[in-house]
Amino acid sequence: MQLPFWMQVIIALTIIDFFLFLVHWQSHKYQFLWKLHAIHHSSERLYFLNGEKRHALHQVIEGTPGIILCLVIGTPQPVVVVALAILAVNMFMQHTNLDYKAGILKKFFCVAELHRWHHRADYKDAQVNYGAWLTIWDRLFNTAYDSPKMQTELGAIGIAEEKNFPKNYWKQFLYPFNKKIRQNSKTILLIAAMLFINGIVFSQMYADAITGNWQLQDGSKKISVVKEDGKYVGKIYWVKDMSKNNEIGRRVLWNLEYDADDKEWKGGEIQLPDIGHSASCYIKLKDVNTAIVTGYHGMRLFGKTKTL
Repeated sequence: MQLPFWMQVIIALTIIDFFLFLVHWQSHKYQFLWKLHAIHHSSERLYFLNGEKRHALHQVIEGTPGIILCLVIGTPQPVVVVALAILAVNMFMQHTNLDYKAGILKKFFCVAELHRWHHRADYKDAQVNYGAWLTIWDRLFNTAYDSPKMQTELGAIGIAEEKNFPKNYWKQFLYPFNKKIRQNSKTILLIAAMLFINGIVFSQMYADAITGNWQLQDGSKKISVVKEDGKYVGKIYWVKDMSKNNEIGRRVLWNLEYDADDKEWKGGEIQLPDIGHSASCYIKLKDVNTAIVTGYHGMRLFGKTKTL
């Protein structure tokens, strides 16, 4: 049974939000991560675009773990996209300079009146309220802070210790990579290795998304797709019509290879028993539960499709 779309979005939001919180929290503890994250804190006033004012590398480090986990557990890509869009809107509202009160909602959601304190220029006081969407993570890790004085004693915004923080984009981009940081080669190598591994994981994870058990749309056959010697093959493992049991175990797809540029499996052949002859084929995923298989002779334009 597949969960409703809205429920999948909430689950994806929660997963991504947890890792955003975790990386954000650690970014206030480790020097290199803080140097990357400091760009977000450098603004001397809060406004809605400040929510997305980030170093590109830090954005990758923050967002990648949660997105990878969502994809690993089979979350459809549209669900992840919607979850990220909701988080982006929430970031705008969290950093807005509108004087709004969230009331009881601030017990559950990371709203502006909580997050503003996190942007205090006094670094020691700002080590609270790291959450991006839900307050539960701050509460669990004892980093939540809510007090009436937040409305009257906010004070200056920014980074008090950095009086001459660069204003130019490229200077901000290069800011984390000063001599002292570059000397910490282990940290740099660790970050680079993590990004490299993430790239490989993303690519391979999507390539293997075609593996598993699939059913023809008419319900007549079920096909198991596996990876053999770097290529993808499919065999019939169930038929609805018991008189066709002899088809079980028959190979119907073979020699498919994943093309990361086109996000499709191509270069293979298909031969369904009902057709009786083989044809070139390629497969595209409509979503994690639906594959579109196109068989063709000569030009792909004139191919015929089947849905799994």
